[in-house]
Amino acid sequence: MNGWTFGGGLEWAFAGNWSTKIEGLYYDLGTISTVAPAAPPPINPIFDYVAGKNFDARGVIIRAGLNWRFGDAFYAAY
Repeated sequence: MNGWTFGGGLEWAFAGNWSTKIEGLYYDLGTISTVAPAAPPPINPIFDYVAGKNFDARGVIIRAGLNWRFGDAFYAAY
């Protein structure tokens, strides 16, 4: 499926090689339509027959993480 996405995130180095992050992502892949063959009317009116259905393929993904950087510890020089 084709669609679009938008997101962003933050990462914070707090102790030598350690950092933490949070990311957010919104995606929209359009609408998915299903089609079913024709069927006779239901015998029991409690169970309705649906000939087709539309589903919106969009949502939000949120991720958080804790990272370890290999190698020498990084210290910012001010």
